[in-house]
Amino acid sequence: MAETGLTVHRARQVGAWTVVAVTGEIDFTTADTLYAHGHRLLADGSGHLILDFAAVTFCDSSGMSALIGLMREARLRNGILALAGAPGRVRRALHQIGLHRFIPVYPDVEAAVAAAMLPPQGGDQQAK
Repeated sequence: MAETGLTVHRARQVGAWTVVAVTGEIDFTTADTLYAHGHRLLADGSGHLILDFAAVTFCDSSGMSALIGLMREARLRNGILALAGAPGRVRRALHQIGLHRFIPVYPDVEAAVAAAMLPPQGGDQQAK
């Protein structure tokens, strides 16, 4: 893990979608790292991002702000930001602030990739 307690790296490309693996804690000391990596990928032409949050252990309001910023950046480029594998407490936080209505949330990367082939829509795609 990086000194910041957060690692972010491009995992793979699936069509127009870039899957980004995120590991560690996202807080006020690391949210800028998440935003910078996502922003760089979007600026380099990766219009659609799936953030794999399966290994994220914590995400505070700074992390949520970074997600909002990335969602906006993606939309400015006619792209989409989606989350996959978010742990329960992160999913709950997304619901509490209503962010799940704007950033699609999937149970895992495979579900996000499968949905990537369908017309995009917001909302939480977690199994109920």
